[in-house]
Amino acid sequence: MLILGLAESREEVLHYVEAGAAGYVLQDDSVDALLAKLRSTSACAAMISPEIAGVFLSRGVDLSRGSGRVELKPGTSLELTSREREILTLIGQGLSNRQIAERLFIEVGTVKNHVHRILHELNVTDRQTAA
Repeated sequence: MLILGLAESREEVLHYVEAGAAGYVLQDDSVDALLAKLRSTSACAAMISPEIAGVFLSRGVDLSRGSGRVELKPGTSLELTSREREILTLIGQGLSNRQIAERLFIEVGTVKNHVHRILHELNVTDRQTAA
């Protein structure tokens, strides 16, 4: 999905990308920029401005600091425990429930319970989307 006609608002762009947009075209972009972004999106590549890339890096730093509270949209938030954040990180590394259990010295059933709560809290249906 490519979003057309945005002002370069950090919050607006971040909102659309979190909702699944693969890219965006700003109001002031040229036709050449539009075509390049269409080609990039159709090739499953993402094109973002350096400023918005900085927003994503800042967002990643905030998440990695593990505050436990992640702002998704204005007025909404989610709470993950430190253990759930740890498990989510391991899911992102591609580990199975069994591998996570072995690494954290806990039962596979405990991992499954954490994964279920993470999916519920993030309002997603699969591990890859959660990661």
